[in-house]
Amino acid sequence: MSWLDRLQTASFRGYKFLWEQVETSGGRRVVVHEYPFQDDPYAEDLGLKANDIRLNAYLIGKDHDLQATAFQKLLDQKGAGDLVTPLQGTMQAQLKDWSRTDTTAQGGISRFSLTFVRTGKVRFPLAFVNPLALLLGRLSSLIGLITGKIERALSLWRAVRSAANFEIGGQLQAIAALFSSNVNVNVNIPAADASAATISAWVREQVNAGLPPLPATWATDLPNVQGNPQTQLASALTLQAALIQQINNTVEPPHILTLALQQHTLETAIRISLQAFESYSQATAVQDAINDLITRTVELPALRETLSADDLHAWSALRVDIAANLSNQLLVLPKIKHINVSYPLPAVVIAHRLYRDAERAGQLVTQNRLPHPGFCNGEIEYLKEAL
Repeated sequence: MSWLDRLQTASFRGYKFLWEQVETSGGRRVVVHEYPFQDDPYAEDLGLKANDIRLNAYLIGKDHDLQATAFQKLLDQKGAGDLVTPLQGTMQAQLKDWSRTDTTAQGGISRFSLTFVRTGKVRFPLAFVNPLALLLGRLSSLIGLITGKIERALSLWRAVRSAANFEIGGQLQAIAALFSSNVNVNVNIPAADASAATISAWVREQVNAGLPPLPATWATDLPNVQGNPQTQLASALTLQAALIQQINNTVEPPHILTLALQQHTLETAIRISLQAFESYSQATAVQDAINDLITRTVELPALRETLSADDLHAWSALRVDIAANLSNQLLVLPKIKHINVSYPLPAVVIAHRLYRDAERAGQLVTQNRLPHPGFCNGEIEYLKEAL
């Protein structure tokens, strides 16, 4: 088989045309650093260049002018499309520029000079602030603020109330009951006269028992989801409501209960926001639920009246950091879309039309609980990949 036998019909977005020359360019992105009083420059390799493809196409025939006008409209459409070149085959390419020449020579012909750049999925720069380090720093800062306030409150409380030990112990018992599946469990409750730091560490241990672990490191691959984040947040909101009710029913100042409430909100918001999400809609739903979780805490009257401007600023900064972290994921997460299939089609056909990948038919069948993969119709839900 010669190279002539391997030639493919050239086309762009399905529109076929004749061709006479294809030129492809590439290379490496290199920055040359030339230093004063040094004879040897340093060449820094920043990766591959984008492949430019320059193609000379032409249309012939009695209606070549009409063909050329239709082709021109297609070239002006927004976005990348399928480009088939004679020797390189099919690829995703973005048109950069074109020029058209019409001539009466050779019986009438319309020529196009086309320049494409080979493209792929969006890859955003990785030079961003490490969200794990940022959120852990925010967590440490807020817990420091909370613990300091509780320490001062406990010192004053113990100085003026002889029954303080009993009352603090009751709040610790209530926390143990709320965060444990067994109300009578022995969770090594600290002594009522323990420091705020000791009590805070114990409360944090109770809070974290039911939450996903923090990732040990942060990389370009996000940690796997530990369960369904929306289900975890629903449970957290239920537990938060029970904790708020306990605070409202407490006669004595609920210092330890408000400590537990704040730490529960902090740990839940940060740990769940650091998970990897399956879709755009899941991530936005989680972001809304986290905002709701934080609002219920900081707007609680028993707590709000004790918060300083610095405290409120720290909580606001936490919201911003969580939103920024989730926004990085939203840029590249697939969105849930729906199409209406009016007559029965095989799942492989629908998958090919949606994804250009028939092998994803099983995903459609599972996602939509279709009774038979050979006869699929009605409303079909699918994931539209981010550009």
